[in-house]
Amino acid sequence: MLYATLLAPLPYPKPDQLVVVWSKVGGDRNVVSAGDFVEWRRRSTAFQELNASDGNSFNLSTAEHPEQVAGEDPRHEGLQRLLYASPCLMIARIMK
Repeated sequence: MLYATLLAPLPYPKPDQLVVVWSKVGGDRNVVSAGDFVEWRRRSTAFQELNASDGNSFNLSTAEHPEQVAGEDPRHEGLQRLLYASPCLMIARIMK
């Protein structure tokens, strides 16, 4: 599991160009408001594409150990387009 999530090369074209953009409030990383995102997207000249996501939590379990994990819904069309990936390929890599 460690190799698959942290060490294996990312299965996306140009993974070194993927970035996450956050807002800062009081010096701390914060979520971006919908209005700010729309404005960033409209004014952006540095990014090929900007997409927003609100995140999800998922229940994963074995017979012995249920666990809730944070992740993204791999069916999100903008995320698929951004990563040039199918939902099946993304599901293992996006879980945090």
